[in-house]
Amino acid sequence: MSDFSLFSLLTAILGFAVSAVLFFSPERNWRTNFYLGLCFSIISYRSMGMFLIQNHLLQNNFLAGSVSFIYYLIPPAYYLYIKRVVKDEQDFSRNDMWHLLIPILAFALLIYYYFAGFIQTGVWRLPIFNTKFNDPVPFPFYIQMGQHAIIITCITIVYLIMSWSLRIKYLKKQQAEHTQRKVVRNWIDSLLITSTILSTILFIAVIINWVSNKTILNLDIPRLNLLRSIVLIFFFTRVIIKRDLLFGMPSINTKLPDIELIGHTLTDTSITSKTTAVVNNNQVQAQPGRNYQEKNNTVYIDDMGWVKKLELETPGEGSLNIEQDKVNFYIEQINKLMESEPFVNPDFDMKYISSNLQIPHYHIEYIFRYYNKYNFNEYRNLLRVKHVLRDLGSGFHEHHTIESLGIKAGFSSRSSFFRVFKSFTGKTPKQYVEDLD
Repeated sequence: MSDFSLFSLLTAILGFAVSAVLFFSPERNWRTNFYLGLCFSIISYRSMGMFLIQNHLLQNNFLAGSVSFIYYLIPPAYYLYIKRVVKDEQDFSRNDMWHLLIPILAFALLIYYYFAGFIQTGVWRLPIFNTKFNDPVPFPFYIQMGQHAIIITCITIVYLIMSWSLRIKYLKKQQAEHTQRKVVRNWIDSLLITSTILSTILFIAVIINWVSNKTILNLDIPRLNLLRSIVLIFFFTRVIIKRDLLFGMPSINTKLPDIELIGHTLTDTSITSKTTAVVNNNQVQAQPGRNYQEKNNTVYIDDMGWVKKLELETPGEGSLNIEQDKVNFYIEQINKLMESEPFVNPDFDMKYISSNLQIPHYHIEYIFRYYNKYNFNEYRNLLRVKHVLRDLGSGFHEHHTIESLGIKAGFSSRSSFFRVFKSFTGKTPKQYVEDLD
């Protein structure tokens, strides 16, 4: 077994793993991640093919037909992914269809080659080729193998330039920008830099094969393939460890500005407060009468801790509140999910919300940090305490123990139930029941 071939195998394994996450993770947004997953899958399949070829387990002719022509799809798919992330586009656009024209024509040409080869040889394979430009031409229309490599390289360079243009236009560095925007830019930069390095390796391989008059399509140059594998292994490993915006969900670019609370400006724009909630008519609520002033718009905190604006701008292309509309949509989705009371499961966490709503985990963290009075643990406890209060109001405690109220609401132990209940109501469950009686 070739030492270099092990790098190709590792590249394929890591690439297929990342592709599986893109295609099958519950956090995915398939409209966006389909493109990137497709690119990674083709690259990984090519690496696996190179491993098999280097160990004499696969004929070059099969790889040329099954992978090299599919490579026509990588540049436009890669560009469409970049475009969707930097422009925050989630729906498929008909204007994107023309980008698929060349890959469709390449696939049709591949099928044509296979049929023509079968008619000629009786075997489902490409016609035999010997050199880069002097291959036999057994049927009317035939593009030489060397010409295919040049075309793929040119298309790759064009789409790479277009991708960099999108990055420069839409992800310019701004002062006082939110961390989320930095994450978007860093992810796109790492993707573009990696792609630029790989495109440079491809270009060098084409030049070397041109000079040496070898079959260009396979580009089987050991040292360059090793370098390519190392670059991809590093990139795939980074993606697995820190997925960043791998899921391609809408970016959240802003957070609430400084908020004034009774004449005091909070220096930390995270509005999470440790203020104890109070009981009013058997309902746990945020402290009443706390109106927050944010610039010229009044915001308030609802009974679940969510920060809301009294007056919102009309959504539209020129609206400054498109960001707020997006956050409000996420909050609305979370509230609807809570109607089914998933929090009664002791294992309920952010991952459950992320999986069921297909919202990235880091977006859930972001929303609770900047748009809720409570952190997630406090929010979950608030839901459970409210559940207990409803049960108490319906007389559940008359036929069940107080401890069972907490277990039914999702608390994992008696001690945690009593401690949380008192922190929200100011009373122990037993004291609260006695007051009811």
